[in-house]
Amino acid sequence: MNEPSVFSVSDVNEIIKQTFQEHFLLSNISVSGEVFGYSQPDSGHKYFTLKDDYSQIRCVMWKSKYNESNSGGNFIIEGSKIICKGYCNIYEVNGQLQLYVSRINAQGEGSLQAAFEELKVKLRNEGLFDDSRKRNLPQFPKKIVAITSSTGSVIQDMKNVLSRRYPIGELLLIPVSVQGENSIDDICDAFKITNNFSDIDVIILARGGGSIEDLWSFNDERVAKAIYGSKHPVVSAIGHETDYTIADYVADYRAPTPSVAAEIIAPDMKNVKNNINEKINTGKNILEKKLNEKFYRLDLNLEKLNNNYPDFLEMKKNIYNLISSMDFVISNTIKSKKEKITNIKNSINILNPKLSLKRGFALVRNKNGKIVNKTASISLGEHLSFELSDGSAITEVKEINQDD
Repeated sequence: MNEPSVFSVSDVNEIIKQTFQEHFLLSNISVSGEVFGYSQPDSGHKYFTLKDDYSQIRCVMWKSKYNESNSGGNFIIEGSKIICKGYCNIYEVNGQLQLYVSRINAQGEGSLQAAFEELKVKLRNEGLFDDSRKRNLPQFPKKIVAITSSTGSVIQDMKNVLSRRYPIGELLLIPVSVQGENSIDDICDAFKITNNFSDIDVIILARGGGSIEDLWSFNDERVAKAIYGSKHPVVSAIGHETDYTIADYVADYRAPTPSVAAEIIAPDMKNVKNNINEKINTGKNILEKKLNEKFYRLDLNLEKLNNNYPDFLEMKKNIYNLISSMDFVISNTIKSKKEKITNIKNSINILNPKLSLKRGFALVRNKNGKIVNKTASISLGEHLSFELSDGSAITEVKEINQDD
């Protein structure tokens, strides 16, 4: 009995590829489905997935095919339904089945996009998007809450921006799932927690980029109502600059990315310092100009007195002596004030609680922002915030133990 032939992986994929090419239907086929996972790298080729309720297939449209057909680009939108004409074959490198697209026609909006538009109209009619209800962002926020995932680059990017631009701001993370079945409840619960604290200045609701499915939790009506019911201003930073969600329309301010959101709420302290110095210099110049004008008029009057009343020469001398004394007093006063300011700054730095935090201590505050230093002032189930040397956290009291 003859042993069966043994083929290499490349040989098998080549046989499958040849079979696809010779199949009369798969070599020229039109496929309808809903777009998701669309991307276009610098090469200009277009990659996306077509799906229906039961299956999906990867699609490729080469740049040359797109340029030849001069159609399809406007139809490849996350959530849209399209008809792709082309041929099916495998990508030999990984053996993946792909549809190589030569032409695209629109079939109508996909189910997700249709649901998005329907909810957008509903919430707009209910007034959730009205500009009149949107709040201004604080100029110098003290406590900033980020509602986002505890993993990934989003929270770290925001920390880096705040550390560079606005180190005096306190960033507090409420970790949530940003996609999946638990994400909607997580986000809504996070807003309930923030509503229990009065000392929060602004909230950033953030997530990195993704497909329309990945971002769909932020198109949920419950999340929209949670943002609308927030007691504090909300900045949305969902996905990339081209991604728009229902959350963006409800939020008080929409940022194109999480990093930009951090820049929007955090003034650059270097610029603030430069502006203050500029105003000080402007005021100094105005004061010097007015003083010079006064001295000039004084010289004119003294000259008149000198010409008409020789006896007033001594008065002129006394006046100049007085001016000299005033100048000395003013200089010493300014010097003394500067020394006092320096001493005050040093005292503030000594009293800065963050120095103690770096030694392993923590500041505990209740929901009203008051410092907690006794177990008698807390209760089971209460949410407390812990300020550490590099940030803060919120916890729930599960057990209370008192020292004898």
